[in-house]
Amino acid sequence: LSGRRKDGLPCGLGVLVISLRNRRMDADKKQGPGFRRMTLPSYHYGQTSCERRDTCHPDAVAILNEVIKYFDATILCGVRTEEDQLDAFRNGKSKVLWPDSAHNVDPKHPKDPDYPDKSMAFDLAEYRRDLPGHIDWVNRQGFWDKAKLVLLIAERLKDKGVISHDLVWGGDWDGDGVPVFLDADETFWDAAHFELRKGT
Repeated sequence: LSGRRKDGLPCGLGVLVISLRNRRMDADKKQGPGFRRMTLPSYHYGQTSCERRDTCHPDAVAILNEVIKYFDATILCGVRTEEDQLDAFRNGKSKVLWPDSAHNVDPKHPKDPDYPDKSMAFDLAEYRRDLPGHIDWVNRQGFWDKAKLVLLIAERLKDKGVISHDLVWGGDWDGDGVPVFLDADETFWDAAHFELRKGT
């Protein structure tokens, strides 16, 4: 515990905190008068995004928890009900009906027997505070740049044994590194979509 001794001097954790602070101040002074310590921006998901995240498979949750450390993002979708999936199909946001989407959970057709009630997919986009709708849907290059980072994060988590699934992006279904808008072999552009696939 921190506190002060009878003679007024700090003790316990107080001594440690003061010592570390003094060391940091000394280090900053050595950098010169114009030196300013760089601090990384801190991002966090809003309540709705957290609720959507929690409907996802643990591997997806691990990826999403790491992604938010690198850029401001919003989770647009986790699990989809049968009604939600029908709406997505009718609006051209999905090519499949219930229960064949990775967003769907159905005990009769579990995507992962260990987590039959968790979505194997999530929709994610950069959160732009400077835009009215907060998402730049027309910026395909922006989606591609962020997707490459998300895929890299997933790859590193798998290498470390944190997750067991591979991650596929809806902007490059075959994973050849060429996005749909530049790939003659693919046609369905689902920029915000990511889904887990059984790892190899």
